[in-house]
This record gives sequence, C-alpha cells and structure tokens, in this order.
Amino acid sequence: MRLSKLGVGLLSSLVLGLLITNPCCLADQGEEILRSAVNAPFHTDFEGIMESVFYTPTKTYTFKTKIIYQKSNFVYIEYLEPARIKGKIIIDNGKERIEYTPVNNKIDKLSSFASPKIEKIKQKALGVMLNNFEISRLSREVMRGREVYVISLNPRYPIGPLLKLWIDRKTYLPLKKEKYKPDGRLSSLLCYVEAKFGEHFPREIFYSKLPKIAANEKIEQDLFYYSREEIKKRVNFPLSFPAYLPPGYIFQGGEIIERERTVKLIYTDGLEVIILFQRPYTDILMRKNQWIKWGNLRVRFKESPHGKVFTWNKDKKTFVLIGELPLEEFVKIIQSIK
Repeated sequence: MRLSKLGVGLLSSLVLGLLITNPCCLADQGEEILRSAVNAPFHTDFEGIMESVFYTPTKTYTFKTKIIYQKSNFVYIEYLEPARIKGKIIIDNGKERIEYTPVNNKIDKLSSFASPKIEKIKQKALGVMLNNFEISRLSREVMRGREVYVISLNPRYPIGPLLKLWIDRKTYLPLKKEKYKPDGRLSSLLCYVEAKFGEHFPREIFYSKLPKIAANEKIEQDLFYYSREEIKKRVNFPLSFPAYLPPGYIFQGGEIIERERTVKLIYTDGLEVIILFQRPYTDILMRKNQWIKWGNLRVRFKESPHGKVFTWNKDKKTFVLIGELPLEEFVKIIQSIK
C-alpha cells in the first residue's frame, strides 16, 4: 500500500528512548516512519529478491520477484516464480508504467504509480488506515545487516488484520511484512531474501528486456477509481451496491473493465480490500469450489491467494466478491447488495 511523500530524518537514540516510553509520541513517530516508507522505493538505489507467501486453509501460495529501485522515480519488477507468470515485467519511470505479459506477448502502457491521481489515492488510504489501526509498538532490530524499525499496526475493530513492518532506518524501505488474521493466524509474509543497497544501473538495460514498442504509443486511460455516479454514467446496465459494509470500510473507487462490460467496486479499511465485480449474466468457471445456500440464493465459494471468493447470479447479473473477512461478514454484504 502506497501512501505519501514525507522526508524524515534519522532518529537519535535519545529521541528513540523517549518514544519507547511515551505512547503518544510513539504513535506520532510511527506515523511519520510509515509515511516515509510507502514512497521510499522511488527514492532509493536498491536491488533485491522478494518472496511473498500467502496462506489459505487448504493451500500455500508462493511468489518470487526481482525488484530494482533507482533514484529517482524508477522501479523494475520481474516475476521469477511461479512458472505460470514467470517473465512478467513491470517498469515504472515516474511518468508512465509499462507492463509486459510474456504468455500473450502483450504490453500495456499505464500511468505511473507516482502520478498525482494515484498519490491522492495513497493519501486517502493513509487516512483510512490511521483511523482503523493503532501504532502500538516501535522497536529496533537488525535485518540483512541493516538496522530497522519494527512497527505494529493493531486493528481498532475485531475483524481487522494485524500488520507488522520491518523498515530500514536509513532509507525507510520496508524489508519485511507480516499480516495476521483476527484469530492470530499468519495470512501473508513478504520478505526480501536478498537485499543490496546503493546498487545503480543504466535504465536502458531494463527496457532492453521488452519487445519493441512505438515511442509515440499513447498511455492507456486508467479506468479506475471512478466515483459511484461516474460509473453509473459509463455502463449500460443497472449497478448494485452493498447496503452493508464491515466496520471501518469505505468505498475507495471503481474500475470499468472488459470493454465496459464489467464493473469492479473497491472497498477498503486501509490495509485490506473487498472487491465486488458485477456484469450482465455470464457463466463463470470456478474450479474446486463448494456451494453455499443462504435462503433462496446459491453461492459458489473457494479459497484463493487473494482471499475468499464468492460467485453468484441474481437479477440477470453475475457477481464476484473477493476479500479477507470472517464468513458471517460476507453473508451480510451479499445479502445487502441491491
């Protein structure tokens, strides 16, 4: 989750000692470190290998990516594992973002993650996060030979996750993230298994890995984060919205995809997201699913690395709901959609 640009100097040991013994100062300083961490990738020279592990009740999903950051405003990401997405590349130079998918030899040009529009989204997400989570701990450890801050975000609502971050003291780059379910089970782990700071490379070597693209090719319009009213005007079928949201969640925005045939509504508590897709009726293939019946409504359900997935048909439309919440919360959301 990317939030805002805010430069923060290194803490002196005296100030750190005061923070550890003063909860009020602890929260303030933790917030500043968090603000600095989210945009650190655009202001750091770094090369690393990240392993991302997502846990479900039935399966563990593992991803491995090569990540390179260059001052200023340059990010290179290459997927190494699993095999089905190996070779996917993302390049963001602060002005545009290029995404290359080798399986279909497709290249998309999009707006940079550092664009003003996405920066506003980061700011909004930060505000929601700070309303819903409390910075409860700030300590110092050593990781990969680097001194790091350890920040723990505790949920103010019982259905929220707990997040722990290990943040490099010098660059504010997050080196490790652990997210826990409300019942204390680990739900995801992201960690750099290799990390080199101060590495700098000519940017041309990264673009050479892409198929040739026209220099004057226009950036695609980013069809995301429309308001509810904007979405209604852009699609030709009636939309449905949930009347119930779990405590702390807000509507973040919507996307229009698949040539304006599908709407993607995004809700967030600052850390987690709930995604509701809807479109005119279609037959969706879902493997290894189970059926759940709530009244007259039959819903297909499965666990995925993205969370719980629910699919159902109603009022000549097909819905897909994805998120990490207790089952009873999903029941309330689904039954409230009108």
